[in-house]
Amino acid sequence: MHVISIYNNKGGVGKSTLTIGIAEFLASNRKKKVLIIDLDAQASSSSALLGRGAIAGAIHRRKTIADLVDELARTRSLLRNAADFLTVRPASAARGTALEEISVLVPEKERMVELEDQLDRVRDASLLRDYLKPALTDFDFVLIDTPGNVDRRCKIVVAEMVMSDFVAIPNALCPPL
Repeated sequence: MHVISIYNNKGGVGKSTLTIGIAEFLASNRKKKVLIIDLDAQASSSSALLGRGAIAGAIHRRKTIADLVDELARTRSLLRNAADFLTVRPASAARGTALEEISVLVPEKERMVELEDQLDRVRDASLLRDYLKPALTDFDFVLIDTPGNVDRRCKIVVAEMVMSDFVAIPNALCPPL
């Protein structure tokens, strides 16, 4: 399994678009099992793959990254079943372009802010690496869509960076007019 964070401290550079594009390519063209962890409060990756209704349902059923991190922080033990927190975009055999199944761990903005206040920057930096990553071995690739404007106060983003094997940094530089 490879964990890849799509990161840039600037918003609007295509992090979500790149995350979705890589996920679709790996799932459809390479037949890989893919999970997207959407840490961006705008939920662009989740919205594009699942739709707003599925995100609302995941929040209602407490199947979000905020719920998962809360459980890991409380129990300090390996996650038993990652599927309990995932929402799946099912495969479809649409004419022209077939889509493969992709799992998504959706964000919940309000709870993420609360969790950031509760987590300790040093003690919880390895939280996801130690307790979540071992539970994700069913996936070939885990892609993490990060928010823009990250600083040292963003403890969950720091934890996901520690969990990552690779970081891809899109750069949307526009040529001068």
